[in-house]
Formats: sequence, C-alpha cells, structure tokens
Amino acid sequence: MLENSKVILSKNIKVDREMKNVLSYSPTQLINLMTDNTHLVASDDHCSFIRERGTLQIDIDYSRVLGSNYMAYQNSDYSNKWFFCWVDEVLYKGNNNTEIVFTVDPFETFYSDLDFENAYVIREHVNDDTIGANTIPEDISVGEITQEGDTGFITELRATAFYVAIDVTAIPKDGTGDGGGFLHFQGATCVNGLFRGSVVVILKDDDGLTGFLHRMNKDDILDDIKNMYIVPSWIFNETGIVNDLTQHNAKTTFDNQDGTTSEETFYFYTVNYSADHKTLNLNVDKTTSFSGVSIRNNKCKVYPYNYLLVSNNIGGNTIYKYEDFSTANCQFDLVGLLSIGGSFKLIPKNYKGIEQNFDESMPLAKYPTCAWVSDSYTSWLTQNAANQYANIATETIMGGLQGGMTGGFGGAIARSFDAGSC
Repeated sequence: MLENSKVILSKNIKVDREMKNVLSYSPTQLINLMTDNTHLVASDDHCSFIRERGTLQIDIDYSRVLGSNYMAYQNSDYSNKWFFCWVDEVLYKGNNNTEIVFTVDPFETFYSDLDFENAYVIREHVNDDTIGANTIPEDISVGEITQEGDTGFITELRATAFYVAIDVTAIPKDGTGDGGGFLHFQGATCVNGLFRGSVVVILKDDDGLTGFLHRMNKDDILDDIKNMYIVPSWIFNETGIVNDLTQHNAKTTFDNQDGTTSEETFYFYTVNYSADHKTLNLNVDKTTSFSGVSIRNNKCKVYPYNYLLVSNNIGGNTIYKYEDFSTANCQFDLVGLLSIGGSFKLIPKNYKGIEQNFDESMPLAKYPTCAWVSDSYTSWLTQNAANQYANIATETIMGGLQGGMTGGFGGAIARSFDAGSC
C-alpha cells in the first residue's frame, strides 16, 4: 500500500466552527500558518490514503496530538488538494498509536475553488455616515412620530404689531377739522405690484382708527370706505431710503358725556405706489440631537425618521426634509402682498437644488377681515358716539385679532419631528 499522504496537526488555529465569522485564507497561506513555529504540533508525510470517514490513525504519540485543534491532509498520489479539518477528539490506541476524530472544514477547504458571480448587496456598512449622505428608504416601521420641539416660527410670522388697513376712495384733507374738506381718489394705484382702484389707509393705533372713522362719519363720506382688514406691520418698510407709508393728520370733534366737546388730532397713513412684493427672511435650525436618546447611526437623522413639519394652522401641512437643504439651516422666504386678508406664501430656499423652490411652497392662512356695513355703522355711531369713543378701536382690533387666532391667523408654525430612538 502506498504511504505518501501527508498530515499536519496544529494548535491555536482561530477558525469559527459556526462559520459566522470566517477568514478567507488561501490554501498556501493556511498551510504556512499551520506549519510555523507557533502553531505546528506534528506532521507525517508517510500516511496511507486518508478517506473522508472522519477518523484517522496516526503513528504519533498521544500526548503530542492531544494539544492540536486543527488538521490538514493531502493524498499526494491522487490530488494535490489540501483538506482542512477541525480536530473533534483524540483517542489513545497504544504507544505511538493515536486515533483522531475530525470534521472537514468546508469553507477553508473549498473557498479557493469557488467562482464568485456579481452579487447584489442588500445591506452593508458605509464609510461615509455624514447626515444626508444615505437616504435610500428602509423597510422599517418607525411607529408613532413624536414632536421634538417648536422652532419659534410663530413669533416671526405673527409679527410684533398689527395695523388696520382700510380701502377708501376719499380721505380728509391734512390739518383740517370736521367739514374741512376731503380728497377724492380717481384712477388706479399699485401696491406690491397689485393694481387697485382705491387708496389704502393704514391706522396704527386705537386713536387713529377711532378718529378716522369718526371724521369720515362727520364729513358724510362713510360710503367711501370699501373694506377694512388686519395687516402685519412687517409688510411695510417704514425706515431707510424707501418709505411705503405717507403720514397724514386731521382733526375731529367728539361729544363728551358731560355735554362739552373736544377736538382731537388723529394720524393716518396712505400706502405709496410699489411694484414689488414684500419678503421676510426666516431661518430654522436643523434638529440633530434629541431628548432622552443618543443616535449612533446618522441615517436616523434624516427623513422619514427626522424632518421639519410646517403647518399653516388651517389644515395644511408640508414636510421639509432637512437633508434637502443645501445650507446649514433651513431657509425660507415669506412673500406677501397687501390685500384683503393678505396673500402670503412660504417658499423654501436652496431646497432640492433650487434657489427658490416655488413647487414646494406653502400658502398661508388669511389675516382677519373686519365686517363693514356703512349704514349700520352710522346708526350705531349716532347712538353710541358719546360713551363708546374709548372702546371703538380696541374692540374693533381685538375682536379681529381674536377671531383670527382661532381661525389660523395668517401665520405658520414649524415643528421638528423624529421617530424616536434608532
């Protein structure tokens, strides 16, 4: 019988029998590892043909073989292929006669024979985990979305002051009292690029509104009042080279409760010709940290796990993805026109590669419009002028504001949302 088969026994070879974590050695690399001074236990080049029955008897002392955990064999007369095996058990059979129970390691034995085809990677670790670098959707349910916080949008959109705007076709002459004359408007003007057939009068405070309405009534030109509505102060540029408002003053006489009369000066403003709309710049910080949770995978900081939700408070919601803004924060233009109820739109900037992304814009709610019927007002004013003077403007403005707040009030609120821990 030919005895040309080879056996190598080694110790401390780190291979995973479960094959969950494997090292892709070539046959030559693994043989070199098994035969170096650190790992070699014993070898025999004169064994009879070794079959894959799982047992092998070898003429090596039991005490030497006992420390091995890995084995390789080669039947040289039939093939040069090396078979790699785990040593399962070492049995004593006599002096220099040891039986080895082994199991072939299929991965290391046949890995070099595999012919790999192109494969589709379902999931892998990435080298670049920066926020926004990885946006391919995941088939993972995020559960209930929670609100992380408000952005403070609502303060900016509601402005710090509100004025009453009145569309009129006549105004009192400057510096005159009751019956001192008025100016009729004829033709057309343009405000924020919108042509109109009336003058827009702005009343900034209670005294101005009360005085203006009282004077219009005294001069019997209430029918020249066409509309009355609330506008935010930011829509006017009142400082700098261009001033949108021209100030006027006039006087009117009130009947006091004690039977005396008093003449009061009131101020009102007319809106000048303007061809451009108004723009308010808004910035919202991106949310990258979350309360009560530490995020390790930055993909959890992009949509659908983390995003900005903007609501116009009248049922309209728009989701903006943080990663689609090319700037460090979320930038918006609030564009507005002076009209009844206002015409306002929120436009994202530098969003999805577009400087002003009108396709992703959101229309905002209207500001309050005041009810106006001149005949009814005349009757009311005639009956109540003496004892209601101090309350006219307050009730008009505050009633409008409160009604507007419950109905949306022309603003928007932006909230950041996240899907919890990832």
